[in-house]
Amino acid sequence: MIAAKAYFAAFLMALSLATAVPAQAGSFLERAQEGGLNTIGADAYGEDGEPSKSLQSIIASLVKVLLGVLGLIFVVLLIAAGFKYMTSAGNQEKIDEAVHQIRNAVIGLIIIVCAYSITYFITVRILPNIVND
Repeated sequence: MIAAKAYFAAFLMALSLATAVPAQAGSFLERAQEGGLNTIGADAYGEDGEPSKSLQSIIASLVKVLLGVLGLIFVVLLIAAGFKYMTSAGNQEKIDEAVHQIRNAVIGLIIIVCAYSITYFITVRILPNIVND
């Protein structure tokens, strides 16, 4: 059975290497030397000139997405700990471990919600006032 898994994994690796697409960096480098990055931006995104979003708003969006992913991870951990608690069958050691995991997941969720609210407050209330001044 182990050999079959190893053969299957080797097959998947070989398949992924066989279907690899070559990089197209050469054409972008040629266009960058000819007309600059604005030409590439116009070709790729249909826009020319300055970006529509500021660096601060891009960073804030990335932080919000990261915090959202972390929140999702803590929710999954909370569900897994609840499942462990429900299937402990009265074993006190498993119950204590599940309660400890639930407590840690709730603390993690509280930290993530606080970090998200601080980030939201800074990006919506404080940052526009600083940038506009």
